[in-house]
Amino acid sequence: QAYVNLLDRDRCWVLGRAFELPGEPRAWVRGQAPCSQAVASEEALTEMADTTLHPPWSGQPALPGPRTVRFYAGALLRSPEGHALGTLCVVDEAPRQLTPEQRRALSALAAQASQALELARWRRRAKPEAEAQGDEATGAWSHDAFHQRLSEAWSRHARRGESIALLMLALGEGVAAELLPQ
Repeated sequence: QAYVNLLDRDRCWVLGRAFELPGEPRAWVRGQAPCSQAVASEEALTEMADTTLHPPWSGQPALPGPRTVRFYAGALLRSPEGHALGTLCVVDEAPRQLTPEQRRALSALAAQASQALELARWRRRAKPEAEAQGDEATGAWSHDAFHQRLSEAWSRHARRGESIALLMLALGEGVAAELLPQ
């Protein structure tokens, strides 16, 4: 089974799952969830071939809920700033190990899920900002909104040591009128 989990201070929230059993929790107490251990480790991928051999689950037959979980592998979901938000994880009722290909695939899927979470965050933020800082007809950002987003992107890429490129065209009213006839 596969899950998307996000953590807050007290809980591990299950946002998505491939298959749900009746009575399965939507959230676990943070210390009871293997994803909390994965986030605390800061490792890109955490794998527990047999959860009963890992504290705090040693000697326990199952994790919270109706499902018996003996295998856990979770890849970190990270914010653009590098903060661990939760995991994309897979579980099984029997002990096992991922192959190197499966590890790479899980990590790649977690990167995609992280990007999808960031896109959803931007969409939620963009609508009120567009109303307050943009042109309603075109959806274009105002000068201040553009500079705010540029500054955020610049900072994010600088923290990661990544390059950033910008192509900017400024059309005055006269040029815009010639290029964009009514």
